[in-house]
Amino acid sequence: SFLGAVGYAIINPSYWALACGVLISAFAGTLMTYLVRREFPGLSLGSFRYVFSFSIWLGFSALLEQMRNVSGRLILGIAANATTLGFFALALQIVEQIMAALMRPFNWAMFSGFSQFTGDPERLKSTYNQAHTAMASLLIPAATGMLLVSEPIISTFFGAKWVNTVLYLQFCAAVYVLNGIAGPVWALGMSLGRTRLLFLRTALSLTLAVICQLVGI
Repeated sequence: SFLGAVGYAIINPSYWALACGVLISAFAGTLMTYLVRREFPGLSLGSFRYVFSFSIWLGFSALLEQMRNVSGRLILGIAANATTLGFFALALQIVEQIMAALMRPFNWAMFSGFSQFTGDPERLKSTYNQAHTAMASLLIPAATGMLLVSEPIISTFFGAKWVNTVLYLQFCAAVYVLNGIAGPVWALGMSLGRTRLLFLRTALSLTLAVICQLVGI
């Protein structure tokens, strides 16, 4: 994605470079999939009900999660000025990008690992406990470290004019400390096929987030 975007920007410096990077990334990912596993899918509706019932709740969950992620910015944008919104949005983006880079590989590996033990509850429980410990051991120190060095991060990479971002960055990092305690819930829910439960969990999270934001405003 980076090489595609930069290459296009050198040839034609415009915002289309971002779209070019996304397209090349998607094409390369698809190509690599078939290079690793050379098996092309056939067309069949035999498993449609199973796949649809599994994926539809994940789709709804992803939609609600995105709404939750932007709800703070939308509500703050209505109630506060653009400068305050800019400070908050930058802090949220920094924390989300760094923590997502740590969490994504974990969730991929855990989903694959848990799926192998769905028929053995005791081994699944043991594996989940080990994964939970490992995930917390990575995410909690990372988020805590970000909280403690938030001022040097902002001063070094963004300059003095963004110093008001520090307080928001500390708060967002503290939230991810709590997320680290929650553990690999998504990977477990997906491996057990309990995607409807994940949807309900996300819906509850969105509702509580919006209520708290409105009360706070």
